[in-house]
Amino acid sequence: MKLTRALERVPRRFDPARLAAEVARFGERDWIPCATGALGSAAVPLVTAGGSANHDFALAGPARPTAALGRCPYLEEVMGALGVPVARSRLVRLAGATAPNEVEEWNYHWFRRAPVCIPLVTSAAVTLSCGGETAHMAAGEAWIFDSARPHRLHNPSAESCVHLIVETRDPAGLFREQGASLVLEPYRFEVLSEEEVAALTEELLADPGRRPMTDAERLAFVETLEHIRRRWGAAFRRFGHQSTGELAYQDIILDFRERVMPKLAPKSAGMKAAAVIDTMLWMSPPAPRRFHRPTTTKRSTDAELLGCPEFERPLFVVSAPRSGSTLLFDLLSRFPDVWTIGGESHEIIRAIPELHPATRGYSSDRLTGVDASPAVARALREGFARQLVDRRGQRYLDGPTHERPSRLRFLEKTPANALRIPFLHAVFPDALFVHLVRDPRENISSLVEGWRSRRFLSYRAMPGWPYRDWSFLLPPGWSSLEGRSLVEIAAYQWKAANAAIEEDLGALPPSSWRSVSYDELIQRPAEVLLSIGKFAGLRWDEEVEKATSGVLPLSRVTLSAPSPDKWRRHEQELAALLPFLEPTTAKATTHADDLPQ
Repeated sequence: MKLTRALERVPRRFDPARLAAEVARFGERDWIPCATGALGSAAVPLVTAGGSANHDFALAGPARPTAALGRCPYLEEVMGALGVPVARSRLVRLAGATAPNEVEEWNYHWFRRAPVCIPLVTSAAVTLSCGGETAHMAAGEAWIFDSARPHRLHNPSAESCVHLIVETRDPAGLFREQGASLVLEPYRFEVLSEEEVAALTEELLADPGRRPMTDAERLAFVETLEHIRRRWGAAFRRFGHQSTGELAYQDIILDFRERVMPKLAPKSAGMKAAAVIDTMLWMSPPAPRRFHRPTTTKRSTDAELLGCPEFERPLFVVSAPRSGSTLLFDLLSRFPDVWTIGGESHEIIRAIPELHPATRGYSSDRLTGVDASPAVARALREGFARQLVDRRGQRYLDGPTHERPSRLRFLEKTPANALRIPFLHAVFPDALFVHLVRDPRENISSLVEGWRSRRFLSYRAMPGWPYRDWSFLLPPGWSSLEGRSLVEIAAYQWKAANAAIEEDLGALPPSSWRSVSYDELIQRPAEVLLSIGKFAGLRWDEEVEKATSGVLPLSRVTLSAPSPDKWRRHEQELAALLPFLEPTTAKATTHADDLPQ
C-alpha cells in the first residue's frame, strides 16, 4: 500500500519488559524461516491465513490466530490496542551484525496492506530504513512504513533483535483511538476491480521507463491493454469478488503476463504496477520449484524391446490425486524385486490412440474392460516395458537380452488410474491394488494448491472447457463444473476418484486389494510397508528398513511445507461440501448439480 510518508511513528507505546517476557516463551523449534529476509531470517507466525504456521497471503484464507499467539496474551492485547483489523502478524528475528538487502514489496497482497513494526527485543543501534529515511526505534514503540519503497532492518549489534510485524489495510485507523481487543481482517476472495485494473494499466502507458517501441508496436501494445481491460471488465461484472471466477481471472492474468510484461523494463514504474496485476491470485510468496525428473528419460525403439516380460501380479496404487501416492510409491519402489517406470504413466497411456480422451470426445479419463482389446493391452505392456527401471535406476533394456528377467514384479501409480481399475484388471487379470485414502479436507486442500500451482496440467484448450487448462484427472461429468470454485472442482475430483475406486474394487475378489490410510503411512511407515509387502508378496530387506526408519522425506511433488492444519484456509467452503463427500460409495459418477448451491 502506497503511503504518504515512508516512515511514521504511531501514537501507541507498550511495556518493553512484558514484550520481552513473551518473546522468551519461544524456543528455537518455534522459529521458522522468513519468506523474505529484509526484516529478519526467522519468524514465529501469530496470525495467518487458516491459523497454521505459514507465510500465506491474505487471499489464501480467513485470518486466524495461531497456537503461538495463544501463548502470548500480552502480544494479543498489543495487536488489539492498535485499533485496526489484522490481516497477518508474526515475530521476526534478525541476527546480530546483520544488514539484509533492501527489498520493495510490489505485489497484490501489499497493494492492499501496510506493515506496522514494534520492537520487542532491541538495542539503540538497531534501525529501520525505508525510502531513504531511517528510524531508531525504542522497544515498545510502534512504527508504520511503506513496504512499496526500499526497506530493511539493520542490526549492527552483537545480539539478535526481535520485532512484531502487524499487517493492516487500515493504516489511518492507527491514528484514531486505541482499540480494546484483537480484530481480524474479514475474509473475502477479493480481486482488483475493473477501475483498479484500468488505473494500473494507465500507469503502464504513462511509464517513461518502458522499453522503446516503434509507433506500430506502441499501437499494438495499447490495443493489447484495451483487450485485457475489456476481458477483465466482463469477468468482473460476472463474478465480482467470488472464488467461482478464479479460473477466468487466472486466464486473463496469464495473457497479461505473456503479452504485456515482456514489453516492460525491469524495476520500472510500469513493471511495479504490472506486478500488482500479475500477483493478484498469489496465495503465498514464491518458493523454489521442486521438479521431478523421471529416473529414466531415454526413449527406446521398437527394435530394442525384443519381447515383453510377463508382469506377475503387478501392484497398482490407486487414489485421488494429492493423496500422498507419490510418497507411498517411492517407499514401495525400494523393495528389491520391484520394477517401475520411474514416474507416472500419463504419456504411455495417452500415446495409445484408443485410450486418449480425445477419442471419446474428452468425456473423461474413465477406462473399462471394453477398452482393453488385445492390441491395446499389448501396446500398454510394451509401453511399460520400454521404460522399466529397477530400484537402482538400472533400465531393463540396458541389460543384455539373455539377462533380462522374463517375469517381474511391477509397481505403478498414476492418479487418473482411479478411474481405470476395470481396464487395468482386464489387461492384468492377476493385478493387485492398494487404495490410499486421505482425509478429504486435507486432500481437497492439496488439490486446490496443485491447481493453483499449474504444475499438474493434464489437458490444454480442452473442447467444452472455457478456461486454458485442466489439472489432474478428468472425471465423468466434468463439463458441469464451469463456473464453480476451485474448492468445489477439487471436491468433485476427490469424490469421483474415491467413489470409482470403491465401486470397482468392490467388484474384485477381496484378496486382490486392500486400503491404506495416509495418516497411518505418515505415523507408522514401517508397519504399513510391511503389511503391504506381505499382501503383495514382496521381499523386505535392509534398504526398505532404512527407507522407513526415521523421518520420512518430503515427497518430490510437495508444494508447501506439510502441516496438519493447512486445510483450514478452506474451512468454510469445505464445511459446506462435507455432506456431498459422504458417502463416497453412493455412486461412482457424480454431477456438479450434487454440489451445494
